[in-house]
Amino acid sequence: MVSLTVYDGANGIGGNKIYLEEKENGVFLDFGKNFGKYGSFYEEFLKSRDTRGIHDLMYPRVPEITRSQYSIQAIDVLFSSPIISSSDFAIKSKIPSRTAQRIVQRLKREGILRLLREGTGSRSPVYLFPELLDITEREDTRKDIR
Repeated sequence: MVSLTVYDGANGIGGNKIYLEEKENGVFLDFGKNFGKYGSFYEEFLKSRDTRGIHDLMYPRVPEITRSQYSIQAIDVLFSSPIISSSDFAIKSKIPSRTAQRIVQRLKREGILRLLREGTGSRSPVYLFPELLDITEREDTRKDIR
């Protein structure tokens, strides 16, 4: 006779421990971590992934706005540096300078980037990626509440 025993994970997320047995032979089909139990010890590693949602939204949106072969590089730079000068944007993304300027202007026009500081003389304008900064501020607020 075959038996199936669920040791953990039936009433939560993660932590499945399912044992399948026939005669005297058995195997665990899954042996995951119970996030409810681990959360009390490793909470900092089990944070929500709010930034992932914005990242996923940007993947179709930025290429549509920029119409550029460099759109994925642009997204990656914005997530690594949500406050960035236009010259640093070109350098970090390895996008040709004139193309980088055009991308930044299109992202600004569509509200993805916001001008933080005007460029003056030899200083490049500085832009911010407000959607990402809003999330990091919310996460900081959550830490303050605890």
